[in-house]
Amino acid sequence: MPLFLIMSGAVYVQREPIDVIKRSAKALLVPYLITIVVCVLMAFVFGNMEQVHAYCKGLLFPDGIRGDNLVFAGWPSVEAMWFFPAMFCCRSFYSIIMKYASKYTVVLCASIQLVSVLIGRFLFNLPFGILVGCSVLFFFAIGRMLTKFAGGGLFESRKLLLLVFLNLWILMIWKSHFSVMYFHYNAESYLVDAFVAIGATWVVYRIAKYIDNCRLLNLIGRETLLILCCHEIIRQLISDLAFNGICFGVYRGAVVLIMGTILLSGIAIAVKQVIVKYRIKQN
Repeated sequence: MPLFLIMSGAVYVQREPIDVIKRSAKALLVPYLITIVVCVLMAFVFGNMEQVHAYCKGLLFPDGIRGDNLVFAGWPSVEAMWFFPAMFCCRSFYSIIMKYASKYTVVLCASIQLVSVLIGRFLFNLPFGILVGCSVLFFFAIGRMLTKFAGGGLFESRKLLLLVFLNLWILMIWKSHFSVMYFHYNAESYLVDAFVAIGATWVVYRIAKYIDNCRLLNLIGRETLLILCCHEIIRQLISDLAFNGICFGVYRGAVVLIMGTILLSGIAIAVKQVIVKYRIKQN
């Protein structure tokens, strides 16, 4: 997860906070709410009222609440969709910090992240993804910093370093554990995990440079959030079918999830492109 947060910071463009909030709301909150509404309607149609209640609670606390928190313990999350409101809060807070305290951005982001992780881990959560958004500010800031060094040759090809980071990344997949939505980090290896996450981001950047001409991968990269929404809809559909006795099993269920996501994503992307072209012609 830190990799995605760092990459999000790397492509961030600083604007006035109000402009960032408006753009982020359109890009993140609108598809988030549409997806939740679709999932709730499906669950309601299939009679899966437990899931309906879970999504309604999830609108208040998208990332859920840990079982050992002091307040509202054990609330369910909205699965992978927690990322949308959390990233909205992260981008909004970061734009405010950059506007009014740009000289201390990294220090403030690191401090806010540390305090947020401790509060979310041991005390309580805040609604609408506010606390989890604060708990990833440092990674977002690191991504923003990396873009500043890119022009100075930081991202140029260094094969030995690339190989080292690639091996560290593979190793830390089994050894580290970052659970952003549950505010869970390994305190003993936090700095190492963060360093490897930065290195892994650089590895992904280098790989992306080699496949930059692949139109399909570029399309997937641009429409990642839309694909995530489609994935959640298909996942909920499978859950609703299982609730009504139609089960696919582990492996067949995984195949149905993947194929369904691909199909729905393809339809959604095609519809989106048609709408974009229509708007261009209208203007």
